[in-house]
Amino acid sequence: MFIHMEKMVIAIVTNYGFSENADALKARLSPYYKTLLLDNSSPNPPRTADYILPNHNYTGLWNAAVRLAIEHKKPWLLFVASDVQIPDVALMAGCMQTILMSPSAGIYTPSLRHDSRLSYDACFQRATNKIRECYITEGFFFLARTDILARLYPVSQEENRFGYGIDLMAAYHAYRTGHTVLVDDRVVIFHPAAVHSTPVDIAVEDQIKYMGRSGQRFRKWANQRLRYEGTLREVPRLLARACYRPLLRALDSFSPYKKAIEFHHA
Repeated sequence: MFIHMEKMVIAIVTNYGFSENADALKARLSPYYKTLLLDNSSPNPPRTADYILPNHNYTGLWNAAVRLAIEHKKPWLLFVASDVQIPDVALMAGCMQTILMSPSAGIYTPSLRHDSRLSYDACFQRATNKIRECYITEGFFFLARTDILARLYPVSQEENRFGYGIDLMAAYHAYRTGHTVLVDDRVVIFHPAAVHSTPVDIAVEDQIKYMGRSGQRFRKWANQRLRYEGTLREVPRLLARACYRPLLRALDSFSPYKKAIEFHHA
C-alpha cells in the first residue's frame, strides 16, 4: 500500500530534445505523483508539456522545478531529466516510500546502471541491495526536500549558466540542515551518453565561482569520506590475501615432497 505520495511529492520532468521520452516519463510517473512536464523550447516540444520555457539550460529548468514545488506546497521534489530511463517505476515508487517516512533523509537517488553517464561514481549500483550514503547525487535525477533546495533558489542564470555544481551545493545544504544524501541499490535507472554538447571550460569556471569556498570544502570532505569507505570495503579482501598467501606458499613448498611420495608409492 502506497502512502499518499501525491500529497508529499511533485514530480517535474524537464526536457530539451527528448520529447517522446518526456511524454512517456510523465505518463508513467503520473499514477504515483502529481507530475508536470517542463520543456526548454525544444524544436519539437512534447505533446503533454505543461510549460514551455525560454531555454536557459539546466539552471532555468532547475529554478522552474523548485519554484513549482514551492508554489504547490510539496515537501519533496522529484526532479527527472527527460533522457533518463526508469525500468521499473512501481519498484522505484515503493522504494521511495521509505525515504518519505525518514526524518534523516535529505536527498535520494536510485542507483545508476554501470554503463550510465554520471559525475559521481558512488551513485553506480553496488551489490548491497540496500540504501547507503553517497554524499552527493547526480543533478539529472533526484528526490529532495523542497526546503533544502529553497536554500539555493533561485540560482543566478547569469552566474551559473549551465548548472554545474548545483547538485553539490544541494548536498552541502542537506548536511548543513542535519540530513543525509542517499543512493538506493535496490532500484536502478539508466542515463545515456550526452547528445547535446556543453562548453565544459565555461561551465566549470562558472561552477568554481558558484560553489565558493564552502562548496569546495564540502566536495573535499565528501571525497575523503568516499575514499575512506572504499578503503573499508577493501579490508576483507586485503586480510584474506594476507592470510592465504602464507598458506599457499606452504602448500607450494610441500608440492615437491608430495610428488616424491607419490612416485615412491607408484
